[in-house]
Amino acid sequence: MIRKKKNVFYCDFCGKHSLAAWVITKHEKKCTMNPNRECGLCKKDFKKTTEKIKGYLMDETMKKVMGQPKFSTDEVQMMLKGGICPVCFFAYLRQNKCNLWEVKFDLKEEMRKYRMKKIRKSFGINLMVK
Repeated sequence: MIRKKKNVFYCDFCGKHSLAAWVITKHEKKCTMNPNRECGLCKKDFKKTTEKIKGYLMDETMKKVMGQPKFSTDEVQMMLKGGICPVCFFAYLRQNKCNLWEVKFDLKEEMRKYRMKKIRKSFGINLMVK
């Protein structure tokens, strides 16, 4: 029997692990649980995006009084149509421990819409994205 000891490297934010340090170093920069992350999609500063998201939200005390979830579906759609990157919004939800099923946020579908919007903008086509 051969026994080998290997170093395992873990992400400081989400716990992802790998046997290669460079993989985790690269992952940590864009990890959705990292509050100082670099977005690989929109390349914007995540702290500024977080402030923009907070600006869209209804007052928390009002939501507690009204018994609403932290985000309404209308607020989510308004934010995404307002130009907030779906990956940055997903990171915000994860960091604030929101239930994705409660918010009704489908990252895959929102990514499709975001990409189509970018493609149409680059070609000068102004059509509605379904």
